[in-house]
Order: sequence, then structure tokens, then C-alpha cells
Amino acid sequence: MNDWQHRLLRFAAYWNLFPCPLCGHGAGDGINRFCDACAAKMIPVKEPACPACGGFLDTIFGRCSHCQWEQPRPWLRAVALYEYRGAVRDAVTRLKFHHAPHLIRGLAEPAADAVRRTGEPVDLLVPVPLHWGRIWQRGYNQSEIFARYCAARLGVPCCRALKRTRPTPHQLSLSRRERLANLKGAFAVVDPEKIKGRNVWIVDDVLTTGATLSECSRTLLQAGAKTTRVLVIARA
Repeated sequence: MNDWQHRLLRFAAYWNLFPCPLCGHGAGDGINRFCDACAAKMIPVKEPACPACGGFLDTIFGRCSHCQWEQPRPWLRAVALYEYRGAVRDAVTRLKFHHAPHLIRGLAEPAADAVRRTGEPVDLLVPVPLHWGRIWQRGYNQSEIFARYCAARLGVPCCRALKRTRPTPHQLSLSRRERLANLKGAFAVVDPEKIKGRNVWIVDDVLTTGATLSECSRTLLQAGAKTTRVLVIARA
């Protein structure tokens, strides 16, 4: 960023021309970035993080106490930026249900930095797809927009490699077993050549039980992906 762009941003911040997209009041550091007050309310996942789910690693056994009781994940690593509460929960809820895609930029920049810090290979970002009926209702796929912002910052491609083969009920009220049954066979690879032999990062908004991401990961691996990893905004 050159000198005149810095001056323009300082001028805009002084006159609050770029308000925080979350609270609408505090000055964001550039268009669609969160103000300091809102950023302080976003609780990052404490290090060390569990590689299986991206949450806080509260044991000495390489996986958190929750993942100890789960089947091994089909992916090699999960990265989650925040805990799913407070301002982060508010941001994701507004993003998904209140037509607020402008919130994504402030979330995607630290996400890309977190992927880079892992030092692990990333050839391709693949968003978790929505069924066309849900996209028609919502107007966009928040995971795809998030993935595209991250990919641009990382300098790697973002690809719609997965598609939903059928609509599935909302997962919120289902147990993990019900979620897995609900999602069985719900995804397919669009073009196997695009993911064959690639180190793929699957991108979504929130990891809860991991049922959706597990089905996506297995589908990509069966189609020839070399490895899969997971990137999410928050760990519930």
C-alpha cells in the first residue's frame, strides 16, 4: 500500500467513513474490517490447538478430550480461528441468516494468515457447498465467499470441487449420529481431475460435530485428493 492510500485510510478512519461492519460505529481499519472493540470480543482458540478439530488441546494425548471419544477424522489437520461464542457467534449468525456477506473480509484475512503459519501444504481451497435451494433462499454461499477471500490472500486457487447431490435438513437439532446419516452420500466431486493428487483445504464457517466436513473429506479423498485439511471461522 502506497503513501496516498495510507493517507486516504487515515482520513476515512478520522471521519468514520469505514465503520466497523459488526457494530456499525467504531472505525474499522479499512473497508469491512472490524474495529478494535469488536475484535477484542472475538475469542481466539487458545494454543496449543487440537489438530483434529481446531479447538483447544486440553490433553497430553495429541487430541482434545472431545476428539478422544470420536472416530479418527479423515483430514490431517483442522484450523479454527475463534471460539463460537460472543461477537463471533453474532457475526456468523448475521453472515448466514441476515444477508451480511460484508463481514467475511474481516474474518478471511486472519484465517489465511493462520493457514500460512501451519507451514502445511495448500494447493487448493474447496468450500463446503450449499444445495441450490438454500443458495436461492440466502443469496450466496458464505463458505464459498470466505474460501475465495482466503485463497486470494494465500495465492492459491479456490474451486467448487464439491456439489450437493440432494437437499439435507438443518443440522442444528440433530445428534452426531443423526448428522452422519443425514449427510451420507450428500456430496459428489464435480471434476476429479481438479483435485486429483492435490493437498486440499476444505473451508466452512463453523465446525460443530465435524459430520459435514467428514463427509466432504471422505468424498474428496475417494476421488483422488492427496490429503485434506480443514479451515473454519469457529469451533463450536
